[in-house]
Amino acid sequence: MKRICNNISRWVLTVVTFFLISCWLVMACGSPQETAEKSEDLPENGSAETHGDEFDNFPFPEGVVAIVNGHTISDDDLARRLHKSWQQAGLSDSEHEATRDALRKDALEQLIEQALIEQLADQENIEVSEEELERRIAEVRQEYQGQEIHTIIQNQGESYDTWIQAQRDALLLDKVVQIYLGSFLTVTEADARLYYEEHLELYEHPAQIRASQILTYDKATARQALKMLDKGGDFAEVAKIYSESPDAEQGGDLGFFAPGVLPPELENAIFSLKMGEVSKIVKTPYGYHIFMLTGQRASERFDFEEVKARILTMMRQQKRIASVDLWISELQKNAKILVNYERIQHIK
Repeated sequence: MKRICNNISRWVLTVVTFFLISCWLVMACGSPQETAEKSEDLPENGSAETHGDEFDNFPFPEGVVAIVNGHTISDDDLARRLHKSWQQAGLSDSEHEATRDALRKDALEQLIEQALIEQLADQENIEVSEEELERRIAEVRQEYQGQEIHTIIQNQGESYDTWIQAQRDALLLDKVVQIYLGSFLTVTEADARLYYEEHLELYEHPAQIRASQILTYDKATARQALKMLDKGGDFAEVAKIYSESPDAEQGGDLGFFAPGVLPPELENAIFSLKMGEVSKIVKTPYGYHIFMLTGQRASERFDFEEVKARILTMMRQQKRIASVDLWISELQKNAKILVNYERIQHIK
């Protein structure tokens, strides 16, 4: 009953928080009337899904596919973003038009979101410094363990300049989100501990054993291997000589595993062994096996302190995704967005 009450309380808190975010965003983004004062040449209302006779004949400038609060998105902008998405998806030119339409819509959505972020950044005088950009590039280099970034980017079908701009855009988004949503993205240690206590099964590991095997497809070969072992031969070396299993190169090592992983006929033979003991020849549908128990690991549960940092990172990421999606949606609702649907269909 206590857990049910806790869950209900958390649900109510989530609803209230999202409501407060929505109200705050409406005030922060300004009313449609306030935005209209900045773009008097645009219609009174608009959205990414604008319809109606009053917009059918809007005089879009040449080469413009969308207007976001007075900011234009060009044919070339959309074509470049669509080309990038197309290559990243590994699609060919023969793909169905419906696939291209879906990617085209997604590419335009990304450009609209980027325009809204840049406008907020301008309002708040937020910029990405060269030092911040260099730090991001250094972090990426570290992730790729010193591999040549230029080569990796080219293999992904992207130019280095385009990649650099994408890193700059991501940093700008991070800074804008921190200013507008920072207080909503806080995750406390108490939050992390509650998650840990409600998901203990994720941090429990059953007892495991480690074993090695020699697998042959005929009994005579298995007998030769067992005879060598009985004379004191090293199991790993004998496995390399006689075993026909792919793990022979690793001395027959099967690694650690818990009960229920291997087929029953194998587990019954392995789990009955004592530490360091070598089995007799075991016939199974896979061939003739010889096993040796090489390791044991007791069941364990990670303490909260051991996994706290990982839980905090995960919860922050989840909270950011949910909050940013809602925030972007509110930005779009309160923005003046006109889309030239007819022209978009011609962008390849």
